[in-house]
Amino acid sequence: MENLFLEDRRIGAKNILTQLKAQEYIKLLPKFIEANEFQRRRMKSAAPIYGLLRDDLQAGCVIPPIVLAYVGSKTVEEGSARSFDMLEFLKENSSEIRILDGLQRSYTLLDMSDDPKISNETWAGLKIRIELYLGINKLGILYRMLTLNTGQTPMSLRHQIEMLYSIYQNGTIGGVRLIREVDESRARQKEEYKFSDIIEGFNSYIERDELPIEKFDVIETVTSLEKLARENKEDDLFGKFVSLYHSFFLKIYELSETWEISAENKSEYPINPFGISPSAIFKKSQVITGFGAAVGKLKDFGIISHMDDILTKLPNLRFQESKDIFYLELLRYLEKIRESSKKIGNSQRMFFTYFFRELLNQETDSYLMLDSAVRSAYKKYASQT
Repeated sequence: MENLFLEDRRIGAKNILTQLKAQEYIKLLPKFIEANEFQRRRMKSAAPIYGLLRDDLQAGCVIPPIVLAYVGSKTVEEGSARSFDMLEFLKENSSEIRILDGLQRSYTLLDMSDDPKISNETWAGLKIRIELYLGINKLGILYRMLTLNTGQTPMSLRHQIEMLYSIYQNGTIGGVRLIREVDESRARQKEEYKFSDIIEGFNSYIERDELPIEKFDVIETVTSLEKLARENKEDDLFGKFVSLYHSFFLKIYELSETWEISAENKSEYPINPFGISPSAIFKKSQVITGFGAAVGKLKDFGIISHMDDILTKLPNLRFQESKDIFYLELLRYLEKIRESSKKIGNSQRMFFTYFFRELLNQETDSYLMLDSAVRSAYKKYASQT
């Protein structure tokens, strides 16, 4: 089969379609799967369907192309695409190949390769079509993975969020370590955060909404990608968000000194406080999503132009009265919210959005004053509920 070269103008990438022997593709497949730790898992519940696919393949059925993406820097011009050696290219660059569509079909081919009942003659004649994207950027990969898999067995919510944002990090950003659920450890150190909490906060920045994602909608997700693309033309926006929040946390940690709820002072605070230390409070998702939504809204209102506008002001954060008054009022207000709200988590997110809008907006009377911002935030929250 002669290669077919197409330009994907939607994502600014090149697409080459060709045909390979199934045996050649299977030899490379384990490396492709290993290269992407966020690749979807095998769908055990779909075993009967893929059993039918096995039968179809053995009978000579033509299946849809398997879609791959090359994430390296090599390019292929249209004039040389026809003589492009797909198999050789995949061998040489196997660690930089991602499967965008066709993972379950690929697993089925792997299973067939281990089946002694399938004759050598069947294997020798079995061919598959391969589409390869070149010059595709990170957003393009995510966009194509989401649109190509629409209607398939849906990813879990957590997997969707990881697929959407994990590509912007490799575990550490500017000294901050992001702990994923699969790492089987907890964010105990100052520089550690739960990956899921940070990406929910980042999503709140993109959407300008503190509420968590509750359902998967590919159109809404693609819209989020397009918003991200517009803001992320030059800067690593995800990295900037992580660094900004961590800078805020380090400052409040410094101001709080050794504050915590202990056996000696616990009678002053609610019986079940929102948190007993700065880390226990300010590393919760309700706080980080409130922060993200607030920063996004301040940007939309023209109060700030860039995240750096806030970053340069964080050294000036202070308590108007004292850290003890700040934490006592904060936790008492949060207890009132817990007692009166039907959706406690969402109400807490709303409160923290108001808190950060008061704290980081130079046009408010609470600008950069933590305890004053808490009082103003609760008044605004109470007026809206």
